[in-house]
Amino acid sequence: MSLYEIKNKLYKREKNEKPPQLGQTGFDPRFAPIDIARKSFSKEDAWIVEAEQSRLAKRKIWRTGFTIAGGLILFILLLLGFLKFRQTSFSQDRVEVSLSGPQETLSGKSLTYEIKYKNNNRTTLKNAILKISFPKNFIPENNPEFSPEGAGSLTLNLGNIAGKKEGAVEFKGKIFSPKGSLIYLKAEINYTPSSLGGQFISQNQLSVAVQSSPVKLEISAPQNLANDDAIDYQISYQNNGEKEITGMKVKMEYPEGFVFTKAEPLNSEGNDFWRIGTLAPGQNGKIVISGKLSGVRNYIRTAKAYIGIMDGEDFVIYDEENIETRIIGSPLIIRQVVNGRDNLNVNLGELLRFEIRFRNDGEIGLRDVIITEKLEGEALDYASLKLEKGAFNPDSKIITWKASDYEDLKKFEPGQEGLVKFSVKIKESLPIEKSSDKNFIISSLAKIDSQDVPTFIEENKIISGNRMDMKINSEIVLETTGYYYDSVIENYGPIPPEVGKETTYAIHWKISNALNDLSEAKVKAVIPTGATVTEMKNPQDAVLHYTFNERTNNLVWEIGNIESGAGILNSPREVVFQVKIKPSPEQVSLAVNLVGETVFSAKDLFTGEEIRFFGNKKTTSLKEDAKLEKNYKVQPAE
Repeated sequence: MSLYEIKNKLYKREKNEKPPQLGQTGFDPRFAPIDIARKSFSKEDAWIVEAEQSRLAKRKIWRTGFTIAGGLILFILLLLGFLKFRQTSFSQDRVEVSLSGPQETLSGKSLTYEIKYKNNNRTTLKNAILKISFPKNFIPENNPEFSPEGAGSLTLNLGNIAGKKEGAVEFKGKIFSPKGSLIYLKAEINYTPSSLGGQFISQNQLSVAVQSSPVKLEISAPQNLANDDAIDYQISYQNNGEKEITGMKVKMEYPEGFVFTKAEPLNSEGNDFWRIGTLAPGQNGKIVISGKLSGVRNYIRTAKAYIGIMDGEDFVIYDEENIETRIIGSPLIIRQVVNGRDNLNVNLGELLRFEIRFRNDGEIGLRDVIITEKLEGEALDYASLKLEKGAFNPDSKIITWKASDYEDLKKFEPGQEGLVKFSVKIKESLPIEKSSDKNFIISSLAKIDSQDVPTFIEENKIISGNRMDMKINSEIVLETTGYYYDSVIENYGPIPPEVGKETTYAIHWKISNALNDLSEAKVKAVIPTGATVTEMKNPQDAVLHYTFNERTNNLVWEIGNIESGAGILNSPREVVFQVKIKPSPEQVSLAVNLVGETVFSAKDLFTGEEIRFFGNKKTTSLKEDAKLEKNYKVQPAE
């Protein structure tokens, strides 16, 4: 459309309409100069064009805006629809895991449990892994499709679980736990939904109550006990099941204030473990543990006993029991010491000097006080017993002191104290005839009583006592011998030895041990200057360390453990090594030193003592070598 046509359209008059009459002005183009008229007409045309273009641009903008808004709304609707689809295709709540099986059982009975899983989603669960967790007293068995994952768990790779699919697996095992125990089995599935990223876990658990155990355990002890008095814990056990049980052990957990003395049978690991081994159906046994118990008046001391088996490093409990003992008070106090100590280990042949002190801590005088001392131990030489006063009963091994011996005992006043003494010697040796002849103990139990000591309705009569248990240290013999004419190692060189020439000798170290087992045993010796140790030894696997430098010249025999009875019930521990000498002129007419100061050291596993003693030196004067005779002095060089 031309500008003229636009103008006519905008200013079109109605038919017969007359234009308004205007006066002549300078703005009328008819009367204005030509250049002014043209100029005015151009501005008017530009305004008309600009208005039309603006209207068209606004229409285009609105059309574009509506298009974009519509597209955005459509995108949002599609996105919401997609998210809604994904949301409805997977929900963790629609993955089900369940366990089914016995919820009540007998300890030791074989059990089978079923684990069901179901995917109620539309999406697939990728890389699904089933994990079963259980406590240490559940022992899995016959589950070849599962793989162990550390202690207390098994895993099974289920792969991918498609939507609307389900499955089930079984696993088996036994529970070993005391009656009344409650354990939990847990099943969980770890998976990744194909429609989502990240891992999810769905899980469930099942509780199982133990109604009874095939092994019955009981423990007994006094309900009331005076402070620092002797106590015995008796443990009884029996297999009430229909099958034998192997690898059984009994474990004891002692109360605070208990001091272990001995056990029958002997404990096999420390003072708190006993190996029972195999228990046949109906088989039973008993353990008696002796010691003393101390504590504040009216305090309760609790001891616990367990029976079970070892599973790796874990102790799996079949049954457990506990017993409580209350510490009660007494107006009479009694204490004893031996050789000035209230806790000691002793040696064969040692003299024991006993002092028993007693006191009335009550508020009233006590009449006719009696003091007794009961001695136990086959190691005591009762013939050596020496008493200042009192009487000894050789049958009961009890010493008794009464008012007829000490007048103060007739009426023992509040705060009054007293003292009695005696001595007895330990035998020089003890018979060792079997492997159980070891771990010897000497026990002494001092008691004080009076007819005026009160008796309570709920308690027995309170008698104060004090017990001492003295363990006897092991008896070790180290024998050092030497030979030129030896049956084990062949020696060489001139006899008698000559200046400037090498001569060798065989040295034997032989160890015998009685009474207790030893550990960390070794023999250390200084090899004198001028002598050296060769590589010859017997047995070949003997651990001999020879260190030579300008300051030290040491030989160490690392022995390790030595059982009680070595050298008595069986062969002694022995090593043979060879020493070489090359005499110098100043040694002419003298015996040459072969082995210097020898030291034996070990740890006594029963008493806990660190044992250390010195052995003899050895020279070329070897009286034990009968063939050598007097040919031991160095001769001049020929």
